[in-house]
Amino acid sequence: MECSAANGLKNPCTVLYRPEQWNVPANLPWGLPLTCLCLNRFSELLVHKPGEGFLLSLLATMLSPPRWTFSKFVESQINKKHRLAKCGMVPKHDFTQQISSCLITTVPEKFYDKVEEGSIILKKSQSFSFCEEGILVDGEPTSTTPLKTDVVILATGFREMKCQWLAELLDGTFKLPSIKEMENDMLEWDEYLKRSPGEHYRRSCIALPIWYNDQLCKDMGWNPKRKKGFFAELFEPYGPLDYVSPSRSN
Repeated sequence: MECSAANGLKNPCTVLYRPEQWNVPANLPWGLPLTCLCLNRFSELLVHKPGEGFLLSLLATMLSPPRWTFSKFVESQINKKHRLAKCGMVPKHDFTQQISSCLITTVPEKFYDKVEEGSIILKKSQSFSFCEEGILVDGEPTSTTPLKTDVVILATGFREMKCQWLAELLDGTFKLPSIKEMENDMLEWDEYLKRSPGEHYRRSCIALPIWYNDQLCKDMGWNPKRKKGFFAELFEPYGPLDYVSPSRSN
């Protein structure tokens, strides 16, 4: 968006992507943040998790109709807000498949306005390569003609909670379990990861964020419940600030 604002139509910014994605807006209609629907403990009750036990597994199965309804509602709202059909960007997979792979992405406000005006150009390609003048986009008729480029930004994301866990381990806050316990745990998680959420994704993500971070909190001796009150714990979204080290929050 910054590049398109600076360069305008004269020197448009090109965004390369692989499959079309459900790029979620910051807010749904009525000003409801999407995090209130998919980043709280209630939303994680709708899906199966590794080591969840019989009751949580049964509950996830029973709640499959609301999960499907939620998915279709979110898809319709994203499509409507971003006008994906007009831009040829409607994904071929369900929103639930995408969220189960931890590949939820967002776009800035009015991103697709820039696409429609031509200051941002979308190109679908499985790969690209660098050359002296810029990049070569594979799969295009003009793939032998370089796309002249000044700056390439690799949008690969980042991690934070795992680093905190590693720091606590190296500091001697807790010790690793026995090798046998770790092997059994790895087998359980591996079986979960093999549950592919659909043909467009190779496997499930390591887990939904809160469930996974709960395990890290327990390892470090932290209380995994980071909210105040039953309803806040169940329905308020979780974010990075909820996982501030207890020693730092005092």
